[in-house]
This record gives sequence, structure tokens and C-alpha cells, in this order.
Amino acid sequence: MKKPIVTCFLGSLFLLFVSSCTDDSELSNDLPTPLRSTSSFLAFSNKEELKGIIENGQPLTRSVNAEFISLMDVVNEDDSILSQFSIEERNYIKENALSYYDVLEYEDIVPNENFARLLNSKGEIQVNDSVYRITHFGTLCTNLRNVGELEVAYRQLQEDAVKFTVDSHVIPITPNVNLINSYDSASGYEESGESDNNDISVMTRTVTEAIPYHTFPHFSSESHTAVGKVLGKIFGDRSVKHHNFMKGFRVKGSLYDYDYGVYSEVGTYVAMRKKRGGFLRKLNGWKGVRAEELSITYRGIVLEMKTKLPNTLQIPKKPTLLRENVRLTMNGIGKQLFCLDICGLEFTDKDIMKFAGMGLKAAIPELKKLLGVSVSNKTQAIRILTQSKVYVVIFDNQVNEYNTEQVRKVFSSGVKFYVSSDIIKNPFSLKSAIDFMNGLRELPVKRMVAGEVILAGKINNRWGGMIIKKK
Repeated sequence: MKKPIVTCFLGSLFLLFVSSCTDDSELSNDLPTPLRSTSSFLAFSNKEELKGIIENGQPLTRSVNAEFISLMDVVNEDDSILSQFSIEERNYIKENALSYYDVLEYEDIVPNENFARLLNSKGEIQVNDSVYRITHFGTLCTNLRNVGELEVAYRQLQEDAVKFTVDSHVIPITPNVNLINSYDSASGYEESGESDNNDISVMTRTVTEAIPYHTFPHFSSESHTAVGKVLGKIFGDRSVKHHNFMKGFRVKGSLYDYDYGVYSEVGTYVAMRKKRGGFLRKLNGWKGVRAEELSITYRGIVLEMKTKLPNTLQIPKKPTLLRENVRLTMNGIGKQLFCLDICGLEFTDKDIMKFAGMGLKAAIPELKKLLGVSVSNKTQAIRILTQSKVYVVIFDNQVNEYNTEQVRKVFSSGVKFYVSSDIIKNPFSLKSAIDFMNGLRELPVKRMVAGEVILAGKINNRWGGMIIKKK
């Protein structure tokens, strides 16, 4: 196929902004160094090191710090947090060896267990000279020398309502502690779970069309209750959806977009839950149980990153093909995707959402018409470069797992990108355009702007689930 000639642009060094108390934006290609610790939380030299450890997923070495208690550890019998529970609940926590992650209901605000295990029992972690505390209100952040103020700020959040405005991502709580709006335009907070060790035989994969999802409830990715909507306006949305499809059982799920300041993640998860026995006043009334099958079908996921490229850079007006069959790795998806790189000033948000909503089969012919060239049928994702943004559209796919209580898929996490020196030398060449797209180490994302997931779970040969849309 004859490639179109592109007279293109480029010449600006940009690092993906992630809010933090001390901006740690340097890039590193080195492997993560061994964990260090200070006081009762783990410490990392920079965000890239932390991201490497999260993606590596190796178990913690307890010699790291004798004082460190992980969020994933079983609750200590003498921990003061137990005072908020009834005697029956305390006995339940002890007898069932529940973790801080379960008891403090972190599952929905930190769905990535590889990240959760690096947090201490208060949800704290140190990166560079900043300490972060992840809470249900958002992420508190302060300099290491002011770490004592974190508890003061947290108590203040419990007592006083804090409201984020449309333009505010970080707001001060005390003179030295800020609150990051971690859950805005996201979903995720209600209950957590514990495993049942039921033996369930593995079944053959159920395709989406064979799942009775037309009977499932529909949700947006914002809170769906009156109280949730009020809290969402105050603290940022953290709603997790539920479908009580059978007596004593429910499917829960989320389509989330979380920015903890020190780490960010866009993804979805589905889980099967069973009602706990006994009278539980404060402890979550549902626990994890293995499903016969769990399924995630995602459609038209659109990610966005603002590049703020100078207007002097010459991007073609008409949609133009840069290259096709680019292999891009998505850690959460578990495989490389074949991607199409295109650019054009005439691309609008409406055009991009149109492609996302079409689905893969319908989008390929439309792309051929738009670009005036043939397009590979292998295409699974599109990256679109405009003057102000890079969009990524991820087309349809289904993921099924068996004999498990939860499935999670990450569309993007903690992403940074680099710009090669060749771009600076020759900002208007075809090679510069391709170098720029090569410089996006992973699928770039500042936030998720659209998408749909069908989340389903089967137990006792019955299906439950939900459809969640972000638009």
C-alpha cells in the first residue's frame, strides 16, 4: 500500500501531568530499585519506580520494614480501628481473618491489589519527599516534614464537607496538606469482600450474545442514588453498581477513572458477592464468593490526553494516515493491540465518539472512506492526534474468567511519554510525526471520556450483571 505523504510538525517537550505535592516528572528507563521504607510506610524514589513495582506484582519482602503493616494484611487484634465495630462484628473480623482492605472498604477505591499491598493500613505511601494518604474523600498529600498533619486533615474531612469545583483538582485542607480529587468522573465505593473456597468446575466460554444482558440494569458511571449524587458533587463520584439478581447474591461492578496523584488508573471490574450471616451494624454485609464465570465486555472506550501543542506546528487539516499495525501494549488487557495512527485538525469530539460507538466491524469501512486508503482489518485501536489532544479509541473485546470472585481490566495506568531529540531537530518532517507517536510509551491517557462495559457473573447457573456507560 502506498503511504500518504505527510508534512507535519512537532517540537515540544511535554510530560503527562499528574498532581502531586512535589512534581516528580523525571523519566527513567532503569528497572525498579529495591523498596525502601521510612517509619510505617513504604518509600519510593519516584513515580516511575512505583509504577514498575505495581506492574511487576511481586509479593512484598517483610524484611523491608518490621513496622510496616500493609493494607492487605489481616487486622491486628489490638488495632484501635476495631473500636468502631460491635462485639459481634469484631468476632467476625477475627474468625474470618479479614484484612484492612476488607474492613476499611478499600476494594472499590483501590481496585488494583498490586497497588493496595504497597499502602500501609491507613492507605499511606511515600514517593520522593511527598506522602500520600488515599481516603474515601480523595487523596491527601503533604511534604514528608509535615506528615503529622495528615491525621488532622483526615479528621477535618470527616467533620466538614469539602466541595470540588469544576476547575479544582487539588484543594487545601490545612496550610500544609492538600486534597486531590481522585474519583472525579469515575466510579467506585460501596463494599468489599472475603473469599469462599467453593470448588466450581471450569466451564466453556460464554459469548456476550448468550448472556441475558438485556435484562440487566443500566447505569451511567456517575452515582445513581440521590445521596450518592450529593456526595459526588462534594467529594467526586465513587459509585459502584450492584445487581441483586438472586436471593443472597449480587453482582457488583465499576467503570472507574482514578487519579491518586502519585499513580492513576482507568479500568473496570466485576465481582460476585454473597450476603454475610449475622447482624452487622457497620461491617460490610457482603463478602466475596467464587463465581462459575465472570465476563467483561467493553465497547468504544475513549481515552484522552491534552498535549497543548503550539499552533505553529503544522498538522494537516484533513484526516491523514500516519501508519497502521502499530503494536501497543496494554498491561491490564493482557495483550498487544494493533493500532492505527492518524492525525488531522478537522477531527471533532463528535467524530471520535461516532467511531467509538460504531464498534469494530462498522468502524473499519468508515475509516477507509475517511482516509481514502485501505485500512488493516487487524485494527483494534486508533490513536488520533489533533492540535490540542491525543485520543485513543479501543474497540470491542470480551474477557471471561472462571472459578474466581473478581475480574479487573486496566485500560491505562500511570502513563508518561517522551519526545525524541529527532523531533526537536526537524519538527516538520514525516519522521517527526512518527517519532512523536513512538514516544507515547503506552496508550496515553489523562482521563476516560467515553465507553461502555457489560459486566456479568454466573453462579448456580444463573446470570446477573449490569451495563455501565460513560458519556
